Amino acid sequence: MGKFIDDVLNNTKRKVSYGSSSGTIRDKVKFSEKALKYMNSYDDMSDEAKDLAQKVYIFIQQNNRNSL
Repeated sequence: MGKFIDDVLNNTKRKVSYGSSSGTIRDKVKFSEKALKYMNSYDDMSDEAKDLAQKVYIFIQQNNRNSL
């Protein structure tokens, strides 16, 4: 997801990339904190974003069962 964001936001003034060497988001906490500044509630998200968030949540939940 980090590489995707870097590719899509290729003309920004960021000094560092969101993507790690593996392509995932490099600093997930900092990324989440920045994203939350633009969202006050679940209803601020588009229907597509809500659907994607649900899919990501389910994926994380299914793949991190051993760490719970």
